[in-house]
Amino acid sequence: MLLIENPRFSTYKRLIADRLDSIRSSPSAEKLNGGRAYKLFSKVVDYADFFHGIKSIVIDKNEALAEIQMPDSHVGGDESSVTKHCDTASIDAFIQVSGLLINSRKACPPGQVFVASGLENITMSRHCDFDVHKDWSVYAIFTLIDDVHSTVTFLF
Repeated sequence: MLLIENPRFSTYKRLIADRLDSIRSSPSAEKLNGGRAYKLFSKVVDYADFFHGIKSIVIDKNEALAEIQMPDSHVGGDESSVTKHCDTASIDAFIQVSGLLINSRKACPPGQVFVASGLENITMSRHCDFDVHKDWSVYAIFTLIDDVHSTVTFLF
């Protein structure tokens, strides 16, 4: 994970801003509330309540936009000195968005589930503070490169 003093996130913002508006207004987009999302997840994994960060999610083709609202605290959160910059429950909620996106695609064969097996890279601003910020928007886009299913995820 990289903590960068002044990352150039404005470049990414310009790249995805139109995509966010397009997903929100797409008549073909599927919208789920958090309860429905976690009901779908329950077929594979039983998330404890403190991992229930997805408030709503909109999925359109190979893209998803979710609103995340993390609970105020979770087990062990007050025992760690790194949750301010690396809160695993929040990061897991961001990855859940990618999980719902990729597993709801035709690329996922019936009766099978794709499970995240790694993170290539996380870039965060030093100003990111998970102790203060509990509400996030997450944008994810699915790609298939060299027979590898992957998503790129942005949060803001």
